[in-house]
Amino acid sequence: MLLYLLAFATIWNFILCFGTIPNNIRVQNLTAANHLYQKKINLPRCFAMLCAKQVFAGIVRSIICVSVIGASAIAQPLSMPTKGIPKMDHFASAAQARHGKVWAIASAPNGLMYMAAEKGLLEYDGADWQIFKGSQGFTRSIAVASDSILYTGSDLDFGRWRRNTNGTFTYQSLYPFKQVVNPRNEEFWNIAILENKIAFGSKDNIYLLANEQITRVAAPDEITGCFTLGDTLYVSTLSRGLYVLQGSSLLSIATYPDGISLQTKGLYRQQQALVAVTQNQGLWQVKNGRLIPLQNQLSEKLATDKVFSFTQLPDGSLAFGTIFDGLFCTAPDYQILQHINKRKGLPNNTILGLHYSKTGRLWASMDVGLSAIDISGANSYLIDYAGNFGTARAASLDNGLFYLGTNQGLFAMPWERLNGAEQGPQFDLIPGSEGQVWTIRKIGSQLMVGHDRGLFRIEGKKFVPLESEAGVWTLLQTDANHMLAGYYNGISIYNLVDGQWVFHKKMAEIAGSCNQLLLQRDSILWINIPNYGIIRASLNKDLQPLGRTIFPDSIFCGSDIRLQASANTMELWCGNEIFTYKEAEGRFIAGRKLIPDITVDGIVNEQQQAEFLDSQYSFIPIHNGFALQYRPGLQAVRQNVLSPMLRQIAGRSDQEEKIFQPTEPIPFSYNDLELKVVVPQFPDAEFRYRLPKLDTAWSNWQRSNIISLLNMNEGNYTVEIMSKVNGIPGDTMLVPLTIRPPWYRSWYGYTSYLIIAGMLVYGVRRRLHHKLQEQRRHMLEKQKQMLRDQAEKHHQKLMELQQQQLIVEKEQLAQQLKTKTIELATKAKDNADKANLLEKIKASFEEGLANPGRAKVKWAEIQRLLEYSEAEEDKVFEIQMDELHQEFFKVLKDKFEDLSVYDLRLCAYLKIGLSSAEIADLLKVQPSSVYISRSRLRKKLHLGSDEDLHGFLNHI
Repeated sequence: MLLYLLAFATIWNFILCFGTIPNNIRVQNLTAANHLYQKKINLPRCFAMLCAKQVFAGIVRSIICVSVIGASAIAQPLSMPTKGIPKMDHFASAAQARHGKVWAIASAPNGLMYMAAEKGLLEYDGADWQIFKGSQGFTRSIAVASDSILYTGSDLDFGRWRRNTNGTFTYQSLYPFKQVVNPRNEEFWNIAILENKIAFGSKDNIYLLANEQITRVAAPDEITGCFTLGDTLYVSTLSRGLYVLQGSSLLSIATYPDGISLQTKGLYRQQQALVAVTQNQGLWQVKNGRLIPLQNQLSEKLATDKVFSFTQLPDGSLAFGTIFDGLFCTAPDYQILQHINKRKGLPNNTILGLHYSKTGRLWASMDVGLSAIDISGANSYLIDYAGNFGTARAASLDNGLFYLGTNQGLFAMPWERLNGAEQGPQFDLIPGSEGQVWTIRKIGSQLMVGHDRGLFRIEGKKFVPLESEAGVWTLLQTDANHMLAGYYNGISIYNLVDGQWVFHKKMAEIAGSCNQLLLQRDSILWINIPNYGIIRASLNKDLQPLGRTIFPDSIFCGSDIRLQASANTMELWCGNEIFTYKEAEGRFIAGRKLIPDITVDGIVNEQQQAEFLDSQYSFIPIHNGFALQYRPGLQAVRQNVLSPMLRQIAGRSDQEEKIFQPTEPIPFSYNDLELKVVVPQFPDAEFRYRLPKLDTAWSNWQRSNIISLLNMNEGNYTVEIMSKVNGIPGDTMLVPLTIRPPWYRSWYGYTSYLIIAGMLVYGVRRRLHHKLQEQRRHMLEKQKQMLRDQAEKHHQKLMELQQQQLIVEKEQLAQQLKTKTIELATKAKDNADKANLLEKIKASFEEGLANPGRAKVKWAEIQRLLEYSEAEEDKVFEIQMDELHQEFFKVLKDKFEDLSVYDLRLCAYLKIGLSSAEIADLLKVQPSSVYISRSRLRKKLHLGSDEDLHGFLNHI
């Protein structure tokens, strides 16, 4: 078939060639004309040469056209989801604020992203941004030749970048006319890498780099764009038409209608036709050597919104970046698949540059910001920014209507209105459904809804109640005539009667909030009750449990668990672990780790499984909206995941940090290592690693792209690093490391040790003989000195003991003296008081004898004197006790501040060994009061009932 197409295209181009030869002769540049004149080539020969060139060009174009058609025929689809909005990552601060606008984007074979930013060459590796300075003017265009060679064009310059061994780039200017004054400064907005040359395009010229030589090709008119299809370079001009580069000449292939000027922003092949994407006038098709406008809705829309950037995707799909209304992604037949603008999450509506990378991401640079859009990803999102429908919980697709259950109620809308080309979904609330919807299930031919107000049936957009018991979590059809409903409290059984589901009864022996029901082998019911556990029940024919086995939540890894049927067994997903039920053992066994099929941003529950809507889309609830999973795109997502890339090995010593190459041995002084790894283009990648030489276990997954290896010993190591993107693990990367031993454990260190050891042995042996006599002479002196030292130490020790004994005796004598002094003073005072008392008694007695009438008064006075004497004796005793125990009282008061004077005296009485009765006599109270005081004293001293109070006081 391709041969037939080639033959047809060749004949057709012969016709076109002869039809366009006069025009081609007319537009040849002056350089070619001068060359013909200087060689004295006559006009007929010139005409023949040009004809041959046109024929050859036609054959080349035919081959290219057939190749493109064949490539389009075998191109693999991108599986672009048409529902919802693809995932987007925005990089406004890195790409815009610090480095200026990004005018062009390209990706290297290793996945690293490069951008022509105003302030230089911008590199993004998935974690960090780097800017490299080259030419003086703003950088306008970029092309990647390999992982280490890039080309950029800028104001008044174009050049080549080469990567150094340290990972940075150096710039070499290739523009030969930087010092030439031109009427108009050249700005290089176009770069094309062809098979054996590089083309740099400005508005006036094409510069070809081949074999390190620069050739200038003058343009017949102002150049508006340079585009490559295959290995052919097409050049569009403002008012003369399209040209193709042949050797070092521009040959016209299509002209514009009279009076029309076009600014072409892109070029692609649609079937057999060449189509130009213009900025202001939509799409134009090359036909019979002329450009004619395409008449379709997309072309009209693009003419209104003004195209600034364009790229064709590998499957033939088209991406148009507009000035006024964001991004349009269309199928090859111009059907709009996605229309993404600021209302749908883009930072800005003006798209300056577009680039599709092999990871399936469409990169868009905007007037403000930079975004990466997963147009070939598996997930698309609908976020409720305006609060129109709330937090999604369940969904179903029935008869072309999409039903969405949220915390606000049940919503419905036509399925087609969720297309990415729409302005945004508008959900309609079904009347009477206000409240929390937990589940939507197709049971037989009826669509059932589990609601916080009970069980309902959907009839079109009518909400029909079936049972008013509150809180239906989930529904399970056991057979054609029976259905189970998991409620907030227990399980209800429903029977199908005359085509309607009717409540039958509650299931016995099952209580609690049953939010998940699974049936295994028609008679084994599994029930998930949050914060309680899992129940396995055997059902009889009446759907009543015959026996139950309970598995509490505590035996698993937490309370957030979910049951999942797998083949002939049951699995329990908890955290990142999967527990498998072993029926022979009657228990769950922890097994493999849980690896989600595709990670969804903002998912409510990590164990949440996608619910099928149709053969292509599944529904997943997320915070503030929901996600749609496009299952045909799952395989494409897995193929697009890049392996991890090592960006840097840094070693740290106590003083500095040093960067090492991957194959460079690392000195031991830099054995604290940091490995910087990335997955190009994926900032949310996760990593784990292991060193099989030290530990066979993998580390935990981490979001940080820095792997720290501290205090590494010398030796050869291989670090195994694995990445994970969107839940999908990539290939394992092996990083060899060599740590050199420290100098003191190297071969020259050990040689030095042997030499030094030999010298030491020799020197020691020589000195031993000389020291032997000296040691003998010093031996006696040392012994004498030792005896003198021992005698002196003995004398000093004896003096110390005597001094300590004298101090003790002095303290004892001082205490005795104090005691005796107090006793003498007390005795003298006592004697004086008694003599005084006797004198007073004697005088009162004599006065009573002398005057019998006053005898009673005197006897009463004598009585008072005696009582006062007794009270005074008691106070004297208390004063003596206080004087004798002043130091004891001070220590007690320092340790226990809340002790009263009464408590201190009680402590003194107890310390000297008085009994409770004796203390009661001294204090003139009952013995029971002393017992109470002792109890209170224990509490103030923080003593237990079993601790000895007397012993405690004597130890103070």
